[in-house]
Amino acid sequence: MPAVWLMPAAEDAEPLRRQIAALAARHQSMPFEPHLTLASLPDLPLPELEDRLRAAARRFGPVRLRIQGASWSPFFFRALVLEAGLAPGLHALREAVAPGAGGWQPHVSLLYGEHTPAALETAAAALEYPAQIRFDALLWAAPAPPEQDWRQISRWRLGARIPLEC
Repeated sequence: MPAVWLMPAAEDAEPLRRQIAALAARHQSMPFEPHLTLASLPDLPLPELEDRLRAAARRFGPVRLRIQGASWSPFFFRALVLEAGLAPGLHALREAVAPGAGGWQPHVSLLYGEHTPAALETAAAALEYPAQIRFDALLWAAPAPPEQDWRQISRWRLGARIPLEC
């Protein structure tokens, strides 16, 4: 089941990458590439998905999202996140890559896993984060076969970075 990620520009990705690595080390989790998940597309073959991403990238330019704050939850993939505001064109971009996708709360994950509420609350309170993040590319991500288990972070497969060109 592949997912479509919106990727931060290099100048915004590097500080996020360092923060994700530090949080993963502190909380015995795995680091991962900073991203904002646009959608999951369970039934789309990867070559077709990549064609769809290339077509969308030709129609959309980079997106700058305001960060509204940090939050935590008991859910594995939302343990610690930066909540992102909506920006002009974001929903149109999502619709271009995942037509008819349901509801969604844009966010940038900083930590995955199952952690105690106290640890997550402390981590969220101590976070320093940017006021906004610029995203300038798309890529697909998928769990490794045969398990197809997203929780095996070290085994994720990532497609090529496709720059937003418009």
